[in-house]
Amino acid sequence: MNEVCQFRAEIDTDQEGEYADTVFYVETKLYFLRFKFDNGCTLKYIQKVMHSEKDKVKLVSSQKFKLNG
Repeated sequence: MNEVCQFRAEIDTDQEGEYADTVFYVETKLYFLRFKFDNGCTLKYIQKVMHSEKDKVKLVSSQKFKLNG
């Protein structure tokens, strides 16, 4: 697929710039939906198909990461 997801999160620190025992998790989920590209592949079209065919959207993988330091 060669897809990339980039995100940014801000966490409060104490006076010394330490994370003060903050527990931080990142959870990812990968869904699958088979559909035809007959109307082009715009974000609006994909959202419309996903909403109208909710029962066909399948969770195929998920992962939860605990970040330290």
